Amino acid sequence: MSRKRVTRRHADRPGENHRPTTPSARLREVAGRPEGEPAGEGGAGRRPVPPDDPGLLLARSEAALAIERAERAEAVRQAAWAMALFASLSRLHETRTPAEVYAAIAEIAAAFLGCEDLAVYRIEEDGIHLRAAHRVGTAARVARERLVIGDGTVGRAVSARRLVVAGEVESDAAVAVPLGGAPEVLGAVALFRRRPAWPPLSAGDRQLLEIVGRHGGIAIEGCGSR
Repeated sequence: MSRKRVTRRHADRPGENHRPTTPSARLREVAGRPEGEPAGEGGAGRRPVPPDDPGLLLARSEAALAIERAERAEAVRQAAWAMALFASLSRLHETRTPAEVYAAIAEIAAAFLGCEDLAVYRIEEDGIHLRAAHRVGTAARVARERLVIGDGTVGRAVSARRLVVAGEVESDAAVAVPLGGAPEVLGAVALFRRRPAWPPLSAGDRQLLEIVGRHGGIAIEGCGSR
């Protein structure tokens, strides 16, 4: 059964309400509901509420204030997150040796991706193999130290110059991204496992991992000029 058909059937279920999931969106729905309309299931038989009802006016006013507070708090949270990421990437570019770059990558992965089980691989001089240059965590330490470019999650990330997740190919890591990018890929960053309390990697998490891989490559190249 196609996804399109499943979605249609789901939408046709009697009594199914598709409500906003975020607090501010739900508050907007309640605050903007026309007068007299019930606030959810089981509203049949309720008395209509006139638009000038004091309770309704107070409820809408309080809902509007709650929306404003929620959106302000979310904006503050996002700003703090962005500033923390900027500070971490800045420290990455202040490193003076490749070993310091690897350690900085591991710190970013732990703080922003909930991953304390990762490895950084570098391309060997033969241009065919990858070798683990830095490993943190149990799963990373027991992973193969030497890999073939093009094979597995890590090798494919290098050969394809893009993020690769487990399941696309034979897996040797949960997800891997190239270390570097234009003009040269230097290796790969591989994540093996997140902390149990963290959810699966989102699209935003994957984008962040790609950013870390690019900046890590730039930082390593910069070590040679410092």
